[in-house]
Amino acid sequence: MKEFKYTLMPGSVEIANMIIDPGQTWDNLVECDYNRLAITLSKNMLIKSEINLNPIYIHGKIGSGKTHILNSIGNQIINDFPEKIVYFLSSFDFYSKIKKYGGLEVYNSLIHVDILLINGLDYLQGLDEAQQILSDIILYLKATKKLIVITSHNTQSDLILKDYLISKINSGISVEIMDPTMEDKIDIIKSKLNRVLKYDFYEYISKNTSSNLNELTGVANAINISMNGSSNIAIHEIDNILSKISSYKKEMTIKYILRVVLNYFNLTYEQLIEKTRKREIVWARQIAMYFSRRLTKESLATIGYNIGGKDHATVLHAFKTVNNLCDTDKRFKDQVDEIESKLR
Repeated sequence: MKEFKYTLMPGSVEIANMIIDPGQTWDNLVECDYNRLAITLSKNMLIKSEINLNPIYIHGKIGSGKTHILNSIGNQIINDFPEKIVYFLSSFDFYSKIKKYGGLEVYNSLIHVDILLINGLDYLQGLDEAQQILSDIILYLKATKKLIVITSHNTQSDLILKDYLISKINSGISVEIMDPTMEDKIDIIKSKLNRVLKYDFYEYISKNTSSNLNELTGVANAINISMNGSSNIAIHEIDNILSKISSYKKEMTIKYILRVVLNYFNLTYEQLIEKTRKREIVWARQIAMYFSRRLTKESLATIGYNIGGKDHATVLHAFKTVNNLCDTDKRFKDQVDEIESKLR
């Protein structure tokens, strides 16, 4: 009988055509309220051998950190229990093995593992033979007090699975990884950046990214490269990075416009609204009003209120002034165009 069994040897990280990522461990997995239960249960299963929780079924959206948890489990086994056999399989790989070697050989190989990690159960929907074999494997491993962790994007009841497999999954414990809160995302971003930023920068990144951890990591990596050893980064540079993330939806608000304009002119908000005839400050204030009218749906009164408590007539005057200056003053127009490029 031809076998496909891959035995994990001490120091080896190749397991059944999948690689446990040595860079994904408990140490660099940020534990917050949204994922704490899934992490705690997984650790307890390894440390305390919580067989009564077997299998653990972890579900959450794409990019919620499920694979990081599986990798962390695998790395802990490799480091702390090198004598144990661990298999890390995607459901696609599991099905592919069945097609290539036959269900009986897959069953005979996997019932000898100590820890079975199945990533992304969703693929097995509608594949009855694969579901039956996985169900039988879970039954055997539970009976022999071996450990099983399964992940999915959906709850088991939302998947098209046979009742016998759902029953086996329900015999353990199901835990959902929730969406991270804004504060959770800030903690994650901080953990991935090489430099300390202003808190409102963290807040801005958090508000303008999705809950996908892969996206947050990509944004942090791009910021690290952009800073290139510098201790400072401008808000428009961060916004430019965010604009390249496919799921990013820029929220064009008066607050955001003010931030970009203030950064461009190197002013504080207090300087912007002070009573003065200094041309640079007057221009900055009028440009902020101009873009707030052009790019947001806020009323003139609301714009004026947020920019120094001015009335709607002042905002309208600023809008007309900026338009006129763009027609007659090339230097001024170039500044307006440059600010607009940063806003976009």
